Amino acid sequence: MESEPHSQYINASFIDGFKGKRNYIAAQGPNSASIDDFWRMVWQYDCRKIVMLTKCVESGKRNGSRRTVVQFHYTSWPDMGVPEYATPLVKFIRVIKEHKAGELEPTIVHGSTGVGRTGTFITLDAMLDQAEEEGVVDIYSFVKNMREQRIKMVQVAEQYEFIFETLMETFTCGDTSITHDDFHQVYPSLSLPSPDTGASVLQEQFAHLDTHTVKPEDNDHQAAKDPANINKNRYQDKIPSERIVHQLELTTWSLAADVASCPESVAELYRRANGLKDASDGEDAPILVHCSDGEGATGSFIAVSSVIDRIESEKVIDVFQACKKLRTVRQGAVASLAQYEFIHAVVKSYLDSTEMYMNF
Repeated sequence: MESEPHSQYINASFIDGFKGKRNYIAAQGPNSASIDDFWRMVWQYDCRKIVMLTKCVESGKRNGSRRTVVQFHYTSWPDMGVPEYATPLVKFIRVIKEHKAGELEPTIVHGSTGVGRTGTFITLDAMLDQAEEEGVVDIYSFVKNMREQRIKMVQVAEQYEFIFETLMETFTCGDTSITHDDFHQVYPSLSLPSPDTGASVLQEQFAHLDTHTVKPEDNDHQAAKDPANINKNRYQDKIPSERIVHQLELTTWSLAADVASCPESVAELYRRANGLKDASDGEDAPILVHCSDGEGATGSFIAVSSVIDRIESEKVIDVFQACKKLRTVRQGAVASLAQYEFIHAVVKSYLDSTEMYMNF
């Protein structure tokens, strides 16, 4: 640039896509010494999309620039690791695909070093393209070819496994999210039986939920099975993993009933509980929720709370993912199809009655 008008080096590599050549540029996050070269690369190759997979400051190092730039920024991906949940990343990839500008130019993808997270992202993006066009994926061959173009792409085994797990979840479960604006229109169809399978969307999702529930190991229940704690469990086959679910009492739910008598009561309970939390000094403290077995009504209420919290921040409803996330810490949560259906009814009731919905 100004001081080095003929500089030719930048820590970046062209990466082929599923079919096209040079679909991506895998790059190290720009630092103070390379920022000018980074922007020269953007200009030289007419790049219209930049995917940033690291925080601006990570491990004491500043990644990227403070200049104003249109980019896609994913912030919840730890260095040398994988995201906690796959679905938000797949949604992120799809948002980028829907952005039509720059389809003929390479997409710049960078983390901090431009190999681990960058390689994982590029592989997922390319494999989704291959699956859509050919109905198959070849992860091994793609990563092998990518590593011939830039070393250490997909840097650790955990990232390689994450690619398989993410694609498996995507292909078996599909996109279970519903935009806030579409929920009322889509809601009636969720319980209708499919002419092909005879099962409703909610029945199929609930079956997938059971399939994708992580089975606990024996040592996951050490505290609950401790002789000093056994008598504290009402049911010995309904015990928590070592990570504890935060719980709140719901007194309007009959012990003999699978669901509450009306969804409006649960929606109102959410409002009151959320209001009390916002008004308390310990806003970040956990809410305690409990029922007779700690799973059915408890799990349903926590799922409702999670779904409505996401409506507030993202305007998206995804009951399936809320339940799936909950089952990572409480495998029996939302124990029946009736409860899964009831959660949808509570969300509908909440949207029908809240002023927030009318103001969106």
